[in-house]
Amino acid sequence: MNIIIHGIKGRMGQSLIETARANNIANNITNNINVLAGIDLAPPIETTQTSNDIPLTADLNIIAQADIVIDFSTPEATLALVAQALKTQTPLVIGTTGFTAAQEAQINAAAQSLAIVKAGNMSLGINMLARLVEQAAQDLPDSWDIEIFEMHHSDKKDAPSGTALFLGEAAAEGRNIELPTPIIDRSGGRTKGEIGFSVARGGSVIGEHEVIFAGAGERLVLAHAAQDRTIFARGALTAASWLLGKPAGLYSLQDVLDTKNKGNNK
Repeated sequence: MNIIIHGIKGRMGQSLIETARANNIANNITNNINVLAGIDLAPPIETTQTSNDIPLTADLNIIAQADIVIDFSTPEATLALVAQALKTQTPLVIGTTGFTAAQEAQINAAAQSLAIVKAGNMSLGINMLARLVEQAAQDLPDSWDIEIFEMHHSDKKDAPSGTALFLGEAAAEGRNIELPTPIIDRSGGRTKGEIGFSVARGGSVIGEHEVIFAGAGERLVLAHAAQDRTIFARGALTAASWLLGKPAGLYSLQDVLDTKNKGNNK
């Protein structure tokens, strides 16, 4: 499986290279993985080399040579990638977060004719947490408040994180409501039925998420802590392997892992 990594110079890009090489030694993902090249829109157009000896370019035309492109970049860079992928019909695994509603709509539209796996978090544990959150939100009375707390490293730009929003959507689905626009700065008390978000940034924290269900006299806390970025890289590579040969559609990681009986194909 020939892959290209979009956003290769970032933390996740480097982790993907290391994890792909480790997979080829351990053979624990379906396909042998060849990192054909990396794309980063910051360097000049001419090809250079990464520190891992992977060819590096800013020319999106190269994706025609790949079986799959894995994207961990920025929303603007992802949309440029999607536009090129529509021309070459190259499947995408998108792990970038922080999209606006309009940008999400563009990706949804592209998935009408392009196979895309898109996930705010590529970890198996987080996807299982989302299932538990949905179940708890469905079974507990509406009088229980829901608060989602997340903490990431000091350089993370989007807030709340894509994972926090993913968990908020799971809670909203459990309560059969639409997730309202997240509010992270409050004054005064809570609004009835609100799904709240709290954000912290600092240090080198990879990712910590808690979903708190607060009732009268008791609390239920469901939590996940990422201790190593390879959990996201393994999830993205598993998604890439799974996506080969799939028809056009927008798939979630839960489709990939078959952790739900219903799909998210749009």
